Amino acid sequence: MASSSLRPAPIFLSLLAGILIGIAVHASGYLEGLFTPKGIRAIVVGPTPDKLNYPKVKISKGAAEVALWVAKTRTDTLRIEFEDDVFEGMVQQANKRWVPAGCGTSRTCYSGNIKAGTPYIPDPGYKYWQVLIDAQGEHPADGHIIIDK
Repeated sequence: MASSSLRPAPIFLSLLAGILIGIAVHASGYLEGLFTPKGIRAIVVGPTPDKLNYPKVKISKGAAEVALWVAKTRTDTLRIEFEDDVFEGMVQQANKRWVPAGCGTSRTCYSGNIKAGTPYIPDPGYKYWQVLIDAQGEHPADGHIIIDK
């Protein structure tokens, strides 16, 4: 009988050790950068431009959320083109589409903050194109993003 009362002790000690290790790892910042920070919607594009991990993304103006597009293939360059000027610092191209600043020169494209006064448009939201650029040229596909209140 006495040995059965000791069984909870190893379980309790293991649980306590796990909690202490978790606190130490969190406090050290060891896991920083491993996960997408809160408020950022990461959209992986590829291997073809019509393949997205999230076919339709919703970001919130009120929560100050932003979008980050990433080409799945490391050697591809990615450009995101919008019909409307919805993010701060967008640049209009010759084709009259709007591109977030600094987008189109690497494998990532960061939206920046949503412009003040950008209206909420329900589903399907704002139309955009994700353009993957590889050795064979440019490969566009359309996408949609909902910018919520």
